[in-house]
Amino acid sequence: MSKRWQSLENRQFRRIRNRQGRPLRITVNKETAEAVLHDYSVLGAGIQADRKIRASVGQTVKISCESPDLQCEAEIVWIHGQKIGLSLDRQVEGSLLNFRVPDIFTGLCGAGETGILEFRKDQAVKKIYLQQGTIVFSSSNELEDSLGDMLLRDGKITREQYDKSAEILKGTGKKQGAILVELGALRPNDMVKAVYKQLEDICLSVFSFENGSFHFHDGPLPDNLIRLKLSAADLIYRGLKGTDAVQKTAFEEGLREDSVIAPFSYPLYLFQTLNLPPDDIKIISLADGGRKLRDILKESPFPKRKTLQTLYALLYAKTLGLEDEPDTSQQDAGDTKTFKAKGTFAGAEDVSGKSRENTGGAKTTARATYSGGNKERARAVNPEGTNGESTGSVNISPEGAAPNLPEEQVTRINDMHRMIEKYDFYEMLGLWDKKAEQAEIKKAYYKAAKEFHPDKNFDLPQELQDKLNVIFSGISLAYTTLSDPLKKINYDASLKPGASVKLAPDPKSASENFNQGRIYYSNKDFKKAEVFFALAMGLDAKKPEYLFYYGSTLRELGKNKEAIKILHRALALAKEDNDTLTELGLVYLNLGLPERAEFYLKQVLQKDPSNRKVIDTLLKIKKGV
Repeated sequence: MSKRWQSLENRQFRRIRNRQGRPLRITVNKETAEAVLHDYSVLGAGIQADRKIRASVGQTVKISCESPDLQCEAEIVWIHGQKIGLSLDRQVEGSLLNFRVPDIFTGLCGAGETGILEFRKDQAVKKIYLQQGTIVFSSSNELEDSLGDMLLRDGKITREQYDKSAEILKGTGKKQGAILVELGALRPNDMVKAVYKQLEDICLSVFSFENGSFHFHDGPLPDNLIRLKLSAADLIYRGLKGTDAVQKTAFEEGLREDSVIAPFSYPLYLFQTLNLPPDDIKIISLADGGRKLRDILKESPFPKRKTLQTLYALLYAKTLGLEDEPDTSQQDAGDTKTFKAKGTFAGAEDVSGKSRENTGGAKTTARATYSGGNKERARAVNPEGTNGESTGSVNISPEGAAPNLPEEQVTRINDMHRMIEKYDFYEMLGLWDKKAEQAEIKKAYYKAAKEFHPDKNFDLPQELQDKLNVIFSGISLAYTTLSDPLKKINYDASLKPGASVKLAPDPKSASENFNQGRIYYSNKDFKKAEVFFALAMGLDAKKPEYLFYYGSTLRELGKNKEAIKILHRALALAKEDNDTLTELGLVYLNLGLPERAEFYLKQVLQKDPSNRKVIDTLLKIKKGV
C-alpha cells in the first residue's frame, strides 16, 4: 500500500467499533502474539495484544483475523502499553457484512479518489465511477436498472413504446434512449433528467446490500462514458434515510442524548448539494450548535424516530457534526467516527422551502445547496456502456467533444487570478466598503467560495484548476483575517490608500509557499502560516520539514488531532527526528495523554540527554502539572 492510502486512512475512513473484540494474531520479528481487535476500518485497526510486544512505531508487522477478513501486513502507527494502532497495507475491498456502504462512499469521495467502486451481490454487479472524489457515473448489469425499464416502471413511456424501441435496438444497435427520443416518446430535456435519475437510482440501490462484497479499482476512468456530477452527500443522506434500525446504529456511532449537534464546517463538504424535504429542513434548523440531542428531540414537531433518522443521515453525510470531543485513544490511527463541528452553516441562506432547478432541470420540493445552484455541465461520448451493463443513453454533447466552458466563467477565473496580488482582503471577497460588518463579510465569503471552490469545478482544464486553487487559498486567507475581530482591527490599521496586499500563495512553488509560511510562523501569525504550509505540503508531500512545520502550526492553533496525523506522516519520512518526536509529545500532552507524550519525549532524551525543553516537559508530566 502506498503512503497515499495510509494518509487517506487517517483522513477519511470511519472506524467500526467492536465492543466485544474479535480474536486476531499479530506477528512481529517472527514472534506471534494473540490480540483482540477493538475497532477497524478498511485501512486501519486498533488492537490490544495479550502482552506487551517488542515493537516500535513505523515497524511493519503481520496480522491475521478471520472476521473481518484481515490477512495482511500493517504499519504500527502508535503503541500505548498493549494497545496498538495499525495502518493496514491492503486494497480497499472487503465484505459488506463487515463494512458499511456509506463509510466506503465517504472515505473514497472525501479523499478525492479517481477509479471504479464495484459492488457485487449474488449475480448483481453495480459500479460507481469516481473522478477526483466526485461521483460522475454508475452502471449495473441488472435489467431492472436499464434506462428503458426504469422509464417504463415510472410511467414515463408505454409498454408499446418500450417494445418498439427494444425491437429497433436489436436491429440497429442504437441507444435505447436515443431511439425513444426519435420515436417522440421522450423530449431531449426529459431524457437528461431520466439519465440523472437512473444513475442516482443505481447508486442508491447499493445501500440496500446487507451482504456481498466491494472492491475499489484505483485508476483513470474510461473515456467512453457519460460524465455527470452527483452529490455524494445527497446520495448518502437519501440512502440512509431508507435504512432500518437507524436508532440502534446511530447510538452505536456515538450519538448520545447529551451530544451537541451543529453544522459540519470541514471545507470539503461545504459545497455539496442536498435535496431536503420541508420536514427535514425544520429538523436541521434545530441543529444550530446550541442544542443537545435531547433538546432537539423534544422541540422537533415530528416523532422521535423520524427526527433521529434525519439527524443520523445528515451526520453521516457530514452536513452536521457532533461538538463532543472524540475519543482520542485511537484517533491518530484514523479513528474519525465522531465528527468535530464548529462554525456556521455554510450556505444556510439557501435552505428554504422554495422550489429550485436541479442539475437535470427537474423541480424539487426543497433544496439545501452548497454548490451555488448552478446547473452542472455534462459530457457524453458513448453514453451506453459495454458488457451488457445498463448505463445512460443520451448524447449531451457531440461525440468526443470537450466540455463547452462558458466564456464568462473562464474570464472570471482569469480576471480574478490576475488581480489576486493587487486586491486587498476586502476586494478579494467582493467588498468595496472597508466598514463591512461581520454578517456582510460572511455572506461575501460564501458567495465567493461557491463561485471559485475547486471541488465545484472538478472537470475544468488543469490550468484553470491551478488558478482556482490560488484564488480559493486567497479567499480563505482573507476570510480568516476579516472574520476575527482583533485581526481585522490590526489589518484595517495596516491599510493605506492605494496599497496592495499580496494575498494568495503561488501554487507553482512549494518552496516559496514554505518560506512565506516560515515568515508568518516566526512572527507567530499561525493562521496565515497554516495556509502557506498546507499549500506547500499539498504541492510536495515528501519533504518532512513541510509536514513538520505544518503539524507544529496546527498544534499552536489548538488543532491537535489534525497535528498528530501530519506529524506521523513527517515521522514516516524522517524517522527518529527529534523535533518531530518532541512535537508529537507536546500534542499528546495537550490532548491529556501524558503516558503517550512520555513515550515520544523519552525517545528524544535517549539521543539528546541535555535537551532542556524535553527534560522540563517530562518533569511537568511527572509532577502531574
